[in-house]
Amino acid sequence: MSNQLVRTTSLFLSDPSVRADKEYHVYLRQAGDDAFTVDFAYGRRGSALTAGTKTATPVARDKAEAIEKKLVAEKKAKGYVACEIGKREVGTDTGEASGYLPQLLNTVDRTDLEEMAAISAFCFQQKMDGERRLVLVEGTQVRGINRRGEFVGVPVEWQGPLGSLGRLALIDGEQIGGRLFAFDLLIDGEDLRDASFEDRHARLTALLASVDAPELFQLVPVATTEEAKCALVTRLEAANAEGVVARRLDAPYRAGRPNSGGDALKHKFWESATVIVLGESGDKRSVRMGLLDAAGALVYVGKVSIPPNAGVPAENTLIEVRYLYRASEDGALYQPTFIGVRSDVSRGDATLLQITRTKPANGQLSLLAA
Repeated sequence: MSNQLVRTTSLFLSDPSVRADKEYHVYLRQAGDDAFTVDFAYGRRGSALTAGTKTATPVARDKAEAIEKKLVAEKKAKGYVACEIGKREVGTDTGEASGYLPQLLNTVDRTDLEEMAAISAFCFQQKMDGERRLVLVEGTQVRGINRRGEFVGVPVEWQGPLGSLGRLALIDGEQIGGRLFAFDLLIDGEDLRDASFEDRHARLTALLASVDAPELFQLVPVATTEEAKCALVTRLEAANAEGVVARRLDAPYRAGRPNSGGDALKHKFWESATVIVLGESGDKRSVRMGLLDAAGALVYVGKVSIPPNAGVPAENTLIEVRYLYRASEDGALYQPTFIGVRSDVSRGDATLLQITRTKPANGQLSLLAA
């Protein structure tokens, strides 16, 4: 987990009598295990913002939240009104098909990743730990699309910056809270899906620069040299990030997941799975987890704690958890950590086939599936 956005609180101050129209954003971010930062950005509404931090070095969560709370309170005392980005959305999750599907990636092991680092045809990007989101811009209308290709709501704050583009656009990225981490561009006034990834990423870089709203939209950069790719992997592993994506620079964009291989591949530093909540465990703020076996029956795979800043999910909710391994082929997930609720997948995706690492009785960690 590298600099993951946990929460954004946006505050606005409008006073026509003194011609004040200001905005102030407070960001709580996680930089590692119990390591958090509190950052801010401020300025006139709609203009380029000045950024800063209240934590020169990461601090424990309780201390970071105390700093965050104090900063928000100070601004409210000056007349600012708060609205948490990502809580106000435009559009609804109706299940309406958009006609667009995202490109899905197959997994590669560490050996393959190291080989691709030495191949100039491949670039590396950080694999973001959020919810997959295509963003379609049609005139002033901005709509989100989930991994199933269905229209979903997006934060209302995205409307103004993207609606001002004045052209048809389709961005591919990961939504984390109220922020979009953009890594590809499919349409930019013209269909780019047959263009190379190198060209598409260059167009994406220019598009986001023209929007100029880094508090809402952040480019996921690429590493192209062997030295830069190796440095990126080292840095992401040290930060406990989810993983890395390898993309062929000359490859077009192809929706869906190929049967094997592909021009875009992912390597995860730790495993994750979508599980079904079986109900509360009886312990404070923890739930029991289940997965579907080959016959469609629920199999218990342990329990996971829910952090204080998240609501306890109800029975039958789909949630994402990360884990080190499964204790055995019929055991619980070892050291599971709650990532978030999954609204972009189906119950049928929560199967035991997701579990790729197990530790049998002899203690030897092995791979169950490619």
